[in-house]
Amino acid sequence: MWTIVRFALGRDRDYRAALDLLRHAGFQPHRTPLGGEAEVFPAAVVADLLQDPSVVTRAVFAGLQDAGLLPVGVAAAHVDVGRAGREARACGSMAGPRE
Repeated sequence: MWTIVRFALGRDRDYRAALDLLRHAGFQPHRTPLGGEAEVFPAAVVADLLQDPSVVTRAVFAGLQDAGLLPVGVAAAHVDVGRAGREARACGSMAGPRE
């Protein structure tokens, strides 16, 4: 099942490194429909995964944190790409510590 993972980092300059890290883990970059500064999670990746979204959320958050990329928040959800509107089937989210 396709899983979308959206995330926000504490430093704008780290998004390229985060996308490279996640690409090596099997994710593909995903353009969010809204984009821009209005987006709560300005970056997203997708992958065809069998894991529960909460497990994916924790793994991505930990990976970004271990790489020193200062994750502020990560949220994952399964999506059914066969239906119009891409209805979310399950989701998980995790936010980092506030400064």
